[in-house]
Amino acid sequence: MTTILGLWTEVSVVMISPANIPTYWFVLPLVIAMSCVYSASRHESWSKIAGQSLRLSGMILGILFLAMAVLLLINTQV
Repeated sequence: MTTILGLWTEVSVVMISPANIPTYWFVLPLVIAMSCVYSASRHESWSKIAGQSLRLSGMILGILFLAMAVLLLINTQV
């Protein structure tokens, strides 16, 4: 307990560690970062980089979603 202006208060700190975050939350930032870096290595115009990175992010996320759906379908059939 700490005192602030003579009052007793209890300070609780919530620690968020990467171990407590589900792995799937890391997929979206990684896909966005990958597509931005890849697009920036191919184009020089900001509008082309943004358009290509959005298109590439959509393609990667679509492929990941389809793979997840197929694996879930296989898993439920067994």
